[in-house]
Amino acid sequence: MARGSHLGPIGGTDMRNVFLLAAVVLAGCHGGGTEPTPPVPTIATVVIEPGSVSLDAFGATTRLVATARDKTGAELPGKTFAWSSDASTIASVDASGLVTAAANGQATIHATVDGINGTAVVLVSQSVASIEVTPASKTLDALEAQTQLTAVALDANEHPIAGKPITWSSANEMVARVTSAGLVTAKGNGTVSINAAAGSVTGAASIVVRQVPVGLAFTVQPTGRKVSLPLAPAVEVTERDANGFKVADATDHVTLSLGANPSAAALGGTRTVAAVGGVARFADLTIDRTGAYTLIASADALGGATSDAFPIGSCPCAYVPSNNSNSVTVIEQATGMVIGTIPVGASPSGIAATPNGNRVYVTNALSNSISVIETALDEVVATIPMDFVGGRGGPVGIGITPDGARAYVANRFAFSYGPISVISTATNTVLGDIAVSGVEPVGVAVAPNGAFVYVTSQTSGTVEVIETATNSQIAMFSVGGNAYEIAFAPDGAHAYVTSTPVNNIVNVVKTADHTVERTLPVPAFGLAVSPDGAYLYASGEDRVWKISTSDYSIVATITVPRSPTSRSAIVITTDGKFAYRTAGIIPGTSSVNVIDLSSNTVVATIPVGQVPTGIVLTP
Repeated sequence: MARGSHLGPIGGTDMRNVFLLAAVVLAGCHGGGTEPTPPVPTIATVVIEPGSVSLDAFGATTRLVATARDKTGAELPGKTFAWSSDASTIASVDASGLVTAAANGQATIHATVDGINGTAVVLVSQSVASIEVTPASKTLDALEAQTQLTAVALDANEHPIAGKPITWSSANEMVARVTSAGLVTAKGNGTVSINAAAGSVTGAASIVVRQVPVGLAFTVQPTGRKVSLPLAPAVEVTERDANGFKVADATDHVTLSLGANPSAAALGGTRTVAAVGGVARFADLTIDRTGAYTLIASADALGGATSDAFPIGSCPCAYVPSNNSNSVTVIEQATGMVIGTIPVGASPSGIAATPNGNRVYVTNALSNSISVIETALDEVVATIPMDFVGGRGGPVGIGITPDGARAYVANRFAFSYGPISVISTATNTVLGDIAVSGVEPVGVAVAPNGAFVYVTSQTSGTVEVIETATNSQIAMFSVGGNAYEIAFAPDGAHAYVTSTPVNNIVNVVKTADHTVERTLPVPAFGLAVSPDGAYLYASGEDRVWKISTSDYSIVATITVPRSPTSRSAIVITTDGKFAYRTAGIIPGTSSVNVIDLSSNTVVATIPVGQVPTGIVLTP
């Protein structure tokens, strides 16, 4: 029999059981009918955005945003964060994440929730937004006046930026200059911008330079002059600012009056003048009495000024040409005061006066001319040119005839035969030229009777004798090398000629036959004979020898200031009491020594122009 199961037909009761069982099974599968609770999400990270930020001004702000995220990176909203800064003095943060810059540096900002922390870096570094210059404007009222400017670099919120280098510059250095430290110096009138820069950012101050006159100064001092002659050069008074600079646009009226006035003199001429270009010029001032004076300058609201003392004198006078100063100094014999300085040509060398003293003739070696000075005016009234076809140069020695009608001039050519020119003093023109045999003629002297002229020739060491009646050379004799200076005895019987420095002698010449009678071992250059003819004075470098003309013995040796031999000219006053000797070649030492011939001592030294080359006295 086959094996198997036997299932009978299912009845109604069985079917109910099946449904119940299925229901039980299904009920077991759904937990008894209650939904399960899902798990709570946890914070894995806190992210702050932006993660880094830079602020370039104190007080600048930025807002940070913090976000909580789970481990999947999903945002967990609704979280409240605690904000903090690890350097709140650099950057602080409030409860909402607003960060405020307070100082340069770096701060870390924290946002914390449920123990989870996020960070962001804040860098505070000020940048220059503007430059503040103090003071913003300034007026300077004198040239070289100064003011100190300061400059501060500011950020965008106008907070100072410490330690920021500032570069200073001036828009116009003709008006004002500025140092690297901001010190401004006025240089000229006007307005200028003084700039302060830090990188490409600049600030500026406006500087106005406007000179204000506060005082007066004599810029051309009054100098010695003869009574009632206009002071020359014209006196000038300048309006000055507080630092002593001329105020070029000043136009105040300036008035002059006498200060020191020992002789109760009157000041003549125009005494009140309006300044032009800041200078008041007085061209016609005169003083009517001799003495030593000062002038006082005054103007409304300005400080006054007093001039240097100056003399007003009268003749007899001494006239001294100065080779390097191109001028002639006028000295009052009675007082030794310098009472005038007269401009002449270039390199004045020789000098001679007409017998009446009305005119003085000065040879100008480098300008090839002769200046004619009218002594009543102490001005050059004529200039005689010494040029001719073939060339002429270097007029040096000059002598005038006793009648004052003619002047004889030696024209010195280097190592050549220069002619002697004859000049009419009436017309101040060259009448003609006389050829001479000597080489480099330099010295000229006219005999007291006017019959002949001696001319020394330096290189050939000779003396040429010119007859004035015919204006021709009639004789020549040798005196040794470097013949130069000549002096005649008052009676004309003898002449004296120096030969220095070659032979260092003085030649005694008998004029009757133009022969050397004897020589004196005296290294002199300048020569002069006393009015009575008793003494010959020979001037050397540092002494003057007083020589008796009776036996040619040296009766006195007078010590004098040192001077190069060729610069020691000497003359004797008409009363025979004093000698005037030129001295000096070094600047500041040029002078005239006044020698008292009774005591044989130097009693005065009078400063003159640089390198005096001769001297002549006028009555």
